[in-house]
Amino acid sequence: MLVSALISWCNSMYEPDTTDYKLSDSTWIAFFNEALVDLKPYLFLRETATADIINETTSYGLPTDFYKMHQLLIKQKSTDEYYKIYKLLRVNDVYSTGYRLWETTLEIYPEPTEDVTDGLKMYYWKTHPELSETDDEILISDPYAVGIYALYRIEQSDRTSKSTDYYRQYEEKIKRLKLNQPEYIDDYLIEDVY
Repeated sequence: MLVSALISWCNSMYEPDTTDYKLSDSTWIAFFNEALVDLKPYLFLRETATADIINETTSYGLPTDFYKMHQLLIKQKSTDEYYKIYKLLRVNDVYSTGYRLWETTLEIYPEPTEDVTDGLKMYYWKTHPELSETDDEILISDPYAVGIYALYRIEQSDRTSKSTDYYRQYEEKIKRLKLNQPEYIDDYLIEDVY
């Protein structure tokens, strides 16, 4: 759904009896972005990225839109096939094969012994891109959750009783999104960032 379509819907819900008064697009977009941050744990937008492995380098930057790891594959030599590596559970374990996530950094172990083009293949869940224009696309399965949140926030700032109703509707939208939340995908547990 385009931002412009959701703004039109929100305007019709916010002031259904009046065509004279409409909130600015930038106000709606600000609340839509706030909603997308709040909804981040339930969005599950899939993405794939590759990175070159560099000899004797264990730390690699994560994509800027990274939210959660789905699966990490590695090939340690250019002639190898990709294989899955798992998250290391002990902080001081640098000898096992695996990876750790630290904020915006991916660490792989053991230390690579050669350069490998596209040696890392990451399947991950990304954050929703920030909305800035009315022709931006809202990528989630239920964009009305974003609109309901924005209506809740507008009514809350206006101090009306409608804010409670919109908040209840928003909680229902979250419950529905949670029902679609994958815990396992392709038999692999979704792993969190520490």
